[in-house]
Amino acid sequence: MTTISEAVILMAGQGSRLRGSDSTFLKPFVPVLGRPLILYTLDVLIRARIKTVNFVVGYESGRMIEQVKKLIPTGLSVSFIENRDWQKQNGMSVACLILLIPITSTSQWTGNSILFSIWKMR
Repeated sequence: MTTISEAVILMAGQGSRLRGSDSTFLKPFVPVLGRPLILYTLDVLIRARIKTVNFVVGYESGRMIEQVKKLIPTGLSVSFIENRDWQKQNGMSVACLILLIPITSTSQWTGNSILFSIWKMR
């Protein structure tokens, strides 16, 4: 059995349904019980012994990356992949990921990576 060590978090969308009319709001940082929502996902990944997290970003990518970096725990390797077509469905974020991360076969993809959390909402 192959150990899963890598995760993908799709967070390229605006989060407009959650955000409402506040255009400065970034969905992964909404406070839930006093903590940014994204921290709950990162906690679960750390407990699952994930070593690398690939964030697919799009909307406000500069701000998103800056804020996520502040929350990354020590020992967790991260990369940020920009989806320039973030206005489209989640499939575009997955396509960006597949194009940028070396994947040699379907079995390697399913054995070493997980699609853990989908943050894109229209």
